[in-house]
Amino acid sequence: MKKILIIYEHVSVGELLGETLAADGYLVVPIGRPTLAKDVIYILRPDLVLLDLQINEKERSYVLE
Repeated sequence: MKKILIIYEHVSVGELLGETLAADGYLVVPIGRPTLAKDVIYILRPDLVLLDLQINEKERSYVLE
């Protein structure tokens, strides 16, 4: 099963995307705190990461470093 990590500052958007993808058979993990992204990526080893590019600059830097 393919794993998708969704990083969205607005949890409702991440949940909506997650529900849609889960219905297609993907394992979806939405997180609303970008500061946790590196740890979750390390543990989960997702096949795909969907990142909200409109999260604030400080939190985006945690993910993209």
